Amino acid sequence: MSEIRRRDFGREQQARAAETIRATGTWVRTSDGWFASTSTMAPGERTADVFLYDREGLGYRAVPTAEVAQVEYVEAEGLYEGHWIPLVSTWKQDGTRVHGPVPRSSADYSAILYVYSSPDWHALVALPRAEVHDDRGGNGGVSFLVPMSDLSDCREKVILL
Repeated sequence: MSEIRRRDFGREQQARAAETIRATGTWVRTSDGWFASTSTMAPGERTADVFLYDREGLGYRAVPTAEVAQVEYVEAEGLYEGHWIPLVSTWKQDGTRVHGPVPRSSADYSAILYVYSSPDWHALVALPRAEVHDDRGGNGGVSFLVPMSDLSDCREKVILL
């Protein structure tokens, strides 16, 4: 029975992956679905409680480790104007931060794409929506606030923790 559930979950996960994207970070699956962790975790690391963001806004809650089914580190990227750029956060159009999987092609959500440095720097800063950050304070780079519908594609690299 558990083998069948694992296979079904794999299909469910593949279907979800085809329709949604998660921002870069540590993600925890509970019986209620996937949630972004408030902190990073090392492979195999488990504390008494895991702190997970609410799906929207900046609230969070403690979840006992016993309720954790899976932990993954996700490196997400969006294909914007021909460039794969790290996808670091997702937002609703009203400015609410989203800490859950979002539809890959919905105009109702936006992604923040961010790169600190790149061999393609001059091409990136010339793209529409480019916001170049002053690097004198150590927070340089270029970011883009882009509707999900403006991304040609999205991808996740997943590392099981």
